[in-house]
Amino acid sequence: MSGLTGSSISSSIPSGSLVNRASKRYYSVYILMVLMLVYLTSQTDRFVLGLTSYHVSRDLRIGHLTCFYNESNEGTQCGNNNCSDYQTNRDKCLLDEDCSWDYSATSVYYQILAGPAFIVTFAVSSLLTGLLLSVYTLKRTLLLSICALTWSVLTGLSGFCNQYWELLLTRIGLGIFQAACTPLAGSIMSDIFEEKNRGVALGFYSWGVYFGYGLAFASDFIIKSYGWRWGFWSASILSTIVSFLSLLTVREPIRRNDKNNGRLLKKKPYFKILKQVLKSYMQLPLLLLCIGAGLRQGGGLVWAYNAKAYFRKLHCDTTGVGTYLSWVPVVGGTVGVFAGGMISDGLVRRLGTRSRLIVLVTCCFLAAPFLFGTLYLSPPWAFLSLLFSYITGEMWFGVAIAVAMEMVPHEIASSGLALYLFVINIIGGNINLVLPSLQKLTSLQTAMAVLFPGSYLMAGSFFLLAGILLSCRSKRSSSSYEINEKAALIIQDDDDKTNVDLFTESEEISARRRPVTERPLIAMSFTASM
Repeated sequence: MSGLTGSSISSSIPSGSLVNRASKRYYSVYILMVLMLVYLTSQTDRFVLGLTSYHVSRDLRIGHLTCFYNESNEGTQCGNNNCSDYQTNRDKCLLDEDCSWDYSATSVYYQILAGPAFIVTFAVSSLLTGLLLSVYTLKRTLLLSICALTWSVLTGLSGFCNQYWELLLTRIGLGIFQAACTPLAGSIMSDIFEEKNRGVALGFYSWGVYFGYGLAFASDFIIKSYGWRWGFWSASILSTIVSFLSLLTVREPIRRNDKNNGRLLKKKPYFKILKQVLKSYMQLPLLLLCIGAGLRQGGGLVWAYNAKAYFRKLHCDTTGVGTYLSWVPVVGGTVGVFAGGMISDGLVRRLGTRSRLIVLVTCCFLAAPFLFGTLYLSPPWAFLSLLFSYITGEMWFGVAIAVAMEMVPHEIASSGLALYLFVINIIGGNINLVLPSLQKLTSLQTAMAVLFPGSYLMAGSFFLLAGILLSCRSKRSSSSYEINEKAALIIQDDDDKTNVDLFTESEEISARRRPVTERPLIAMSFTASM
């Protein structure tokens, strides 16, 4: 974190009683840590549904009935039973003592809860939040705390649901209020950290995904001991505490290029902002970046919401999946993200913005083989392979956001980031809807292979195309610059020659008008001037 504590980040922090008690630079890091904690709780509240998928599907009667391994027979090996062969045969399933007939945790109804119900509202709301931040000078830290408190309440209400439609409404509300998190946090960080350190800051912020996801699975023991409803209630309690921490201790930073220093509400032309944002996204490299990020996001979400069901189906859930998934994402993800931020920032200083895309392409292609290992190896080797996939493949999020923010003007950074999140969430948040149909045509394992590592490979291809286009554009810009520079030098030489000729002619005329005794002095002065 040494790159984040310099004087470059302290100038944007306002003075106040709390700041006076500590160095401004450390307060900047403190703000970053609180933002990460807020993001962490948002991920825990979001992904606790994936941990409780089986229990929620069974209690609320969501989806279709199918054959599962009977978890009460702990001593039976998963590979020795025929439960997977009885998926549509209720009678044979019930006759086998190792099997049970129950609701599927990967049905299309569950995928709607995990995907569109949350993601569509999340994407639309994040876009509106970004536009509001560009049109109005809002108190971002206050708004973030209020949104965090609201989604905490909605998470708690999820634990009281007894009908599918009730849980559907809480997921929609969760998407609306969690949408404000990253646009607000990204806007705050853009005012605190300079561009050269922004990749590291965003990388640290992105740790919230893995800590939050791991924390959701760490609550597995609470669910086993007290029931699935306590999974939602415990997540709600934690996020409520963090929301009050943000509300009481984080102050609004001074905005860059804002003469009012963020004190006044200042309306900006709405349509001008919207036009500027859309114009920025007409760049083909940025569009390819969004498509690639959407595919990469989709692959990760397919795994996040279906990992528990996958291991329960194929490995009988006797492998301690909750234990492994509570620390593997944290260790692998944090190492990968921070390394990606450091590497990308170093490359940017040498090669420019397009070098971040090198990191994106590399991490997608390197992670894919380990993801196949996660799906086709048996535990614990599957989780070891998953660990390496996180280390190599989780550099992308903060790096991709940094690329997107660098390709739009600073004054519309919030709107640009919001549109980026809108596009990638609309693309990625609905990929899991394909899983049930693809599972019926093939198998759960094959469907996961297509949508999980397959999405990584497709994302890497789009990142590669975006990098090639940026490289070509950079070369054209360099060539144009060199041509313009040469033309300017030629024009400057011509102007210098013209000035010299006019000066010489003027001096000759003046010399003829002066006495003869002055001519040598004029000649000396003219020679000296050359």
